[in-house]
Amino acid sequence: NYALVMLIGTAILILWTVWPPY
Repeated sequence: NYALVMLIGTAILILWTVWPPY
């Protein structure tokens, strides 16, 4: 389950860099 959390965290970071919430 920890690996899943890491995957979701990295996906959120990538989405944040690609599409910043402005």
